[in-house]
Amino acid sequence: MSTMQRATSDGPLVQFFAEYPQFEYDRSKAPTKEFQRMCRLVRLVPRSDERKAAQEAFNNAIALEFNDAFGTDENSLESWQALCERLQIDPIPDTLNECRRVVKSTHVNLVDMVDRNEEVPEKFPSVAALRQYSIENHKIFPKENAYAGGLLKNLLREFFNAHRGRHGHGRRGRGGGRGRGRGVAGETVV
Repeated sequence: MSTMQRATSDGPLVQFFAEYPQFEYDRSKAPTKEFQRMCRLVRLVPRSDERKAAQEAFNNAIALEFNDAFGTDENSLESWQALCERLQIDPIPDTLNECRRVVKSTHVNLVDMVDRNEEVPEKFPSVAALRQYSIENHKIFPKENAYAGGLLKNLLREFFNAHRGRHGHGRRGRGGGRGRGRGVAGETVV
């Protein structure tokens, strides 16, 4: 049984979307696209408290979906081998250190890792290319998600410097010293 088949069909993402009965979740579409479609359909206003709460609940569902598919133990050889399987790394290494090395040298978006519709998540040549893709496609995962297990937290990397903000301005750059950094990490495997 493949890693992604182990995750339940009524997993955390399905449960999240079920909280919005007026929305019919299409599992054949990318979860982030479906979230954006749901927000439009139920009229969740950007930057509203309701939209922020929905985004947080969606992020939690993504984290739980990752945990269901790959596990939470960063010291589990089986979990790292499941990541290798999902990334179609062949041959799959036999040791924990080698699995970690090969997975961390592969740049992929972790939201794409839980998208059951993607045969193999797109691999990027650099963290910069992955960062650009993740930002453009709104696939950014909060670094401090309460549901992120040790394995997921081990894979997250900073996309935005907490002191430099989204656009690279220092604390006193544009914005008059109001720190713009959000302390978030992208779904990188690096």
